[in-house]
Amino acid sequence: MHQHHYAVVAGINRYVSLDDLHGPVNDADAFQRWLVDPQGGAVPEENILRVPASGHPDVIDDDSARPTSNGIFKKFTEANKRLSAALESSPEAWEESRLYGYLAGHGMAPGGKGCAVLMPSADEGGLVDHVEVHLLAEWYGLHGPFREVVFFVDCCREDLHLLPCGPPLLQVWRGDGLPSVVLGMAAEHGQQSSEPAIATGDKPLQGYFTTALLDGIRTAVDPAGRVTVPGLDDHVRRYVFRCTDRRQLASVRMQQGLPVIMRREQPAQTYRIRVHLTQDHTDLVIRDDYEDLVVRAEAHGGTPWEVSLPSGTYWLGPRAYVPGDPYLEFSVKGEATDVHYPTGTSAP
Repeated sequence: MHQHHYAVVAGINRYVSLDDLHGPVNDADAFQRWLVDPQGGAVPEENILRVPASGHPDVIDDDSARPTSNGIFKKFTEANKRLSAALESSPEAWEESRLYGYLAGHGMAPGGKGCAVLMPSADEGGLVDHVEVHLLAEWYGLHGPFREVVFFVDCCREDLHLLPCGPPLLQVWRGDGLPSVVLGMAAEHGQQSSEPAIATGDKPLQGYFTTALLDGIRTAVDPAGRVTVPGLDDHVRRYVFRCTDRRQLASVRMQQGLPVIMRREQPAQTYRIRVHLTQDHTDLVIRDDYEDLVVRAEAHGGTPWEVSLPSGTYWLGPRAYVPGDPYLEFSVKGEATDVHYPTGTSAP
C-alpha cells in the first residue's frame, strides 16, 4: 500500500432546488473501491476521506443539505495536515506522496472557464455554494504539501457566472520541488456530463466519465507496464465520445509539473541490466523517463548490481541528487546491457 497517498471523495445525488441525480454516489463508491484495491490505487483505507452526502431518507433543505463546500475543504485540510505531520519527521517521503480528489454531482463552468461542482443547496436564482476544482488544483500546485495531485471531476460544465470561490486553505508543509497536478474533467466547456438513462444488468448506474476513467486506469497499460496521463486521456476521451453519441468530450490532462504515472504493473518483457561500480554507494537509484523512482539500493564496488527493466531511457545516480553529483543516463533497447557507473555504458 502507498502509505503517503491520500484521497478525498464526494458524490452528490440529492439537491434542494436542482434535479436529483442517480449516478454520482455510485461513481464515488466505484472510485473508492479502486482506491483501496491493492492492484488499483493501493491507498490505505484510513487515508481515504469520504465526504458525507444527503441520502434519500434525509429531510433535505438549505440548512440540512450535505455536503457543503466548507465540509469538503475540511477534508482536504485534514489530508494536508496528516501528510505534513509525516513530512516534518521524514521530508524524503514527499517524493512518494499523492493526493486524489474525486467529486461528482451537478456542475458548471464559472465565467465560461474552469470547473465547479455545485453543492446540494445550490439555487440557480440565488446563493450557489460550490467548489471550483480548477482553483483548488491551482492552490495545490502553488502551496500544497503533496508531490502529485490528481483531481477527477464528473460534472457538467455549462456557463454560469459564479463569484469565484477559491479554497480557504492554509499552507502547512511545502517541499522544494514543483508539484505535479493532473485534472480530469467529464466534459469540455459548455457541455453536459451524461449518465445512462437506466442501469444495465445487475450493475448500479454510473456516469460515462467515471466508467471510462476506471476502465482506463485498469487497462490502458503501455509496454512498460505504466498507465500514463496521455494514455488515460486517450482512453477516456474515446470511450466517452463513443458512449455519448459524439456529444461529450472528456479529458485527463497535466496542469503543471513532471508527468505522472497513474498506475504501474509488471511489464510484459524486461531485460537484465548489470551495473558495475567503482566504489560503494549508500543510496543509489534508477529513475525512468517519467522521473519516477524505479529501484533503489545500497550498491557495493566490485559486486555488480543486477536489475530487470523494460525497454526505455533511464537515469542512474544518488537519490538525494544535488548539482555536481555524478549521474548517468542509459537506454535499454530490448537486450541485456552492462552499465558502468559513473563512467558510461558499454555495449551489451
